Amino acid sequence: MAARLCLTISVLLLSQLAFAQKPDPLTTFCTFEDGKEISIRYNPAIFAKEKLQFGKMWTPGGEPMLLFTPADLALENATLPAGAYSVYIIPDKKKWTLIINKGVGADNKYDQQKDVIRTSMDLGSLGEPATELQLTLAHIGPKVCNLRVYYGKDGAWTDFKEK
Repeated sequence: MAARLCLTISVLLLSQLAFAQKPDPLTTFCTFEDGKEISIRYNPAIFAKEKLQFGKMWTPGGEPMLLFTPADLALENATLPAGAYSVYIIPDKKKWTLIINKGVGADNKYDQQKDVIRTSMDLGSLGEPATELQLTLAHIGPKVCNLRVYYGKDGAWTDFKEK
């Protein structure tokens, strides 16, 4: 009986430890002036555990970020139709690339053929390094939401404009 109780407690502790290592997904929102709201869901990668590899696709927490938009959006000169998308980032020393991909699903693996938009992100240095991924959508104009990504000493951003 005591052995079974110890085994049960051990299994419970190990399962809690496994869940504690993977943080819950976070969601950032931005509402346009007309009330339409875009959102991005992501896993907060811990900087000490997950290092960026320049030039390689990065999926924070091992999973793509998910973008949901009820409105058509413009990124640079490209149009993103309303819908749900996977979001990937390729960091580099001088520029980061944001990839919007129409492959969305639990078992979905990245497929370049499903890329809808690839766009450069502006890049800068942070005064104080971020210890975990920080992702923010900020409303900066009637039809403009700015995506900001902070990780380590790097900050990257780009604008989503409502069409």
